[in-house]
Amino acid sequence: MSNKDLLTNIKKLRELTGVGFKDCKLAIDENNGDIEKSIEFLRKKGIAKAS
Repeated sequence: MSNKDLLTNIKKLRELTGVGFKDCKLAIDENNGDIEKSIEFLRKKGIAKAS
């Protein structure tokens, strides 16, 4: 994933979840750029609001 794609995904995940940059980056990295899996990852960690 390019840096531009990574930043785009982080921004999208932040908008969807209200979670900070660092946690979004971790979720994106852990889930190979998959937004839906990243949201689930954050929920399981208790970080994301249940939106």
